[in-house]
Amino acid sequence: VEPQGVRREKFLEAIRLSPDAEAQEYRLVKEGDSSYVVHTEDGKSLSRARPGKLVKLSGLSFRLTPEATRSSELRIVVQSFARAVEGVRAGLNAARAGREADIVTVSYRDSDHGLVWQVPNFIAERFIEARRDARKVEARSQVKFLREQIDTLSKQLTLAEEDLKDFRERARVVSPQVEASSQIARIVELES
Repeated sequence: VEPQGVRREKFLEAIRLSPDAEAQEYRLVKEGDSSYVVHTEDGKSLSRARPGKLVKLSGLSFRLTPEATRSSELRIVVQSFARAVEGVRAGLNAARAGREADIVTVSYRDSDHGLVWQVPNFIAERFIEARRDARKVEARSQVKFLREQIDTLSKQLTLAEEDLKDFRERARVVSPQVEASSQIARIVELES
């Protein structure tokens, strides 16, 4: 944004830029009290802009702040997505706080003061989201595995119980509880 030295957020808000937006330079020339005519770099007029009203251009939208009216001309430069990514990468630094630490320090250097704090925060938010999603997938996988194990063990237990029952019937083995009950019944009968 020009004039230089002025923070972008002082003149522009609600900035949205599509990744497929073309690299372009826009000039906003003030007409009258508070309206601007938006021109491309080759001088073609595209639209009008007023503070508080959303301006929609090819892959770019923004709203002028009331503060913007203090400048007679504004210049907005849109870089290609690839070039913007290169610029962010160049100013980005991520380092582990220590060999044993599970802490990462993310820093970003740029002349745009609005981005200096937003880029590391954005990266941290995406990292936290990705870890949370990975943990959810891992937890679902563990639950699925445990359910499969329960099903397998349940089938094995049922088969073992059936095998034990078949063995007792073939060997004419009486259940220990039944055997104890009948012994007690005989003792009571003999004593009476």
